[in-house]
Amino acid sequence: MPTNKNLGPGIMNCDRYIEQVFHEHLLTPTYLQLSDLIANQIIINTKQLLIEAFNTHRNVLSQPEFNYFIRNF
Repeated sequence: MPTNKNLGPGIMNCDRYIEQVFHEHLLTPTYLQLSDLIANQIIINTKQLLIEAFNTHRNVLSQPEFNYFIRNF
């Protein structure tokens, strides 16, 4: 499975890949599993912050940036 600095394809069984990602990344002190309630509150708070930033700076956004915010919020 080793590749040369991402210059070649790497083929791995999907189940093995998921297991490896789980053990190398998710089972570390870096990540913390959140309850559904806390995760949803963080999402709501983040959305509110983005809406406030949009409303504060909407006059300096390009048309594509403005459209992106309007379509996604």
